[in-house]
Formats: sequence, structure tokens, C-alpha cells
Amino acid sequence: QFSGHEEGINAVAVDPEMTYLAYGDIGSGLYLWDIETGELLREFSGAQFIHRITFSPDGQSILTSALNGLYLHNVETGDLEWRRGEIGFTDANYSPDGSKIVGTVFTQSAGGIWIIDAATGNVLNRYDNSSPVLSGVFVDNNRIIFSAGSTACLWDYAAQTEPSCFEGHTADIWSVRVNRDRTRLATASYDGTVRLWDVESGEQIRSLEGHSAPVLSAVFSEDDRYVLSAGTDNTMRLWDAETGVE
Repeated sequence: QFSGHEEGINAVAVDPEMTYLAYGDIGSGLYLWDIETGELLREFSGAQFIHRITFSPDGQSILTSALNGLYLHNVETGDLEWRRGEIGFTDANYSPDGSKIVGTVFTQSAGGIWIIDAATGNVLNRYDNSSPVLSGVFVDNNRIIFSAGSTACLWDYAAQTEPSCFEGHTADIWSVRVNRDRTRLATASYDGTVRLWDVESGEQIRSLEGHSAPVLSAVFSEDDRYVLSAGTDNTMRLWDAETGVE
């Protein structure tokens, strides 16, 4: 049990070696714990109202999407490696080769997708959108899936081709995540469902229904056999990815 925290926890992540647990809250707290001992190792400063956290592929850095920007901290020292503070970030994830980051951004009325150099924090490409972009993830080093409104879209940003979209949700999609071989997509929506899709064909595989309120997150297990979802109905649900059985 990792206890003693007073603010509501908004984001949780585990490093690739499953040694560290990081979580962020709705205030300005970002904390690193030792999973084995339950010891609080470090508190990072700067980020306010944290939306998402992810570790770098090598586990040496923590990437934090927050209301006041995007932060990269060194796990070992706690030092801030870089920050993008121009705008609020809803999500950020690494490319398969670890060299780039896709960040999704928002204002009160618009949003966008930023492709960022992971080492320096420099913006490589920036694409504006007429509505907030809530989540984004790489499929390969040139293609991303992002969500805007009730639609998620697969887009080759490098070739600037027309996006192909996954349609079926009836409310905003808060999270998009792919499985380990990046052939399946899980979308979590305010319509209370999690939906699984074939990445290449865009076909819906199944709808996972059981939450009684908006679903904010859905992720695949390491072996891709299960999908874990979390909703505002104060429940987490574990689903069989092949059968859809809870």
C-alpha cells in the first residue's frame, strides 16, 4: 500500500522493469515509489493537475502531461531534463524507437498534435485541430492514432495522408492505447464503453460494456490477453481481450 497522500490521484505508471511506481495528483504532486519496499523515493516539482504519466522505454525518465505543460524528469536524480510550457497537454507517448514523442494539446476551444524530439524537447512538427485532442499514441515511427471528440483516427503524419477513422463511440474518447504488437487499439470513452479495434482495417472487434459512467482509461496487459479499464463509477474492470468477458 502506497499511503499518506492527500490529493486525488489522477495518473499512475510503472517503469518497464516494474521497479518503480509513479503517480500524479490533481494538485501539483508527482511521486516516485519503490514497488518492492513501498518506500517513497522522490517527489518531482513543477507539473500542475497531471493528466497522464509514462516512463521512457529505457526507464530512465518520466514524461508527464499536465495542465501547465509537458515535463521530462530524470528518474535517478529528479532533475528536470526539459519542459514545454506553452500549452496544456492531455497525453504524451513515445515512438517505438524512443526517439520521438507524440503530445496531444488543448485550449478551451481547440487543440493539436505535437511531434517532439525526446532527447531535447524541441518541437519537430505541430498540427492544429479545431477541437481539443485528448489522447495520442504511436503505431509505428511515422503513424499515430489520436482522439478528437467521439472519433479516433489513424494518421501517417510523415506522409501527410488523409486520416482513417474509427467510428462508433457516442461521446468523447478520453484515451487511446495499442497492444504490444500494435495491431489492436483500445479506446475509452465518456459513453461508458471500451471498444477494441483492428488498427489496419479500422473494424470494431468488440464493445466492452459494464461501466455505469464515463471510462477514462483502458490499457492492454503485457501479454495482450486482458484489457484493464478505469471509470468515474469508481471501478476498475478486467476484460478478456479475446472474448470480451469481464
